[in-house]
Amino acid sequence: MSNDSKVKIGDLIREEVEARGMKVSHFAKLINRTRQNVHNIFGRNTIDTDLLFEISKALNRDFFAAFSSALQEEEVPVSSLANTRSTYGASQDGVHLHIHLPDSPMSDEERSQLLSQIQSELTRVEKKKEG
Repeated sequence: MSNDSKVKIGDLIREEVEARGMKVSHFAKLINRTRQNVHNIFGRNTIDTDLLFEISKALNRDFFAAFSSALQEEEVPVSSLANTRSTYGASQDGVHLHIHLPDSPMSDEERSQLLSQIQSELTRVEKKKEG
């Protein structure tokens, strides 16, 4: 899976380490990795969530927030959500909608019904804004 995200996680981590004046060897010890592993992390655009959690704890910074911010900035047409699972988000004409569903699986029919309801509600809000 490709990472089209605007978040360059390796750069963010490297910038944080440098901003703290921390040596790579010290940071490597904090996250129980080698210096070579750390340099590899600095070059990444993607990262395992467990590793990112370790790094966030070691540097006392929430790197996950960078992804949340990027996700909120994304414009996602409602119709493009038909193949997603668990979390639905939409933006239409300045109206942003995020829905988090329970972990229970949804059938294709349930998902289609939900998307229809979302589209209807966004249309209703838009008409209300106009008139």
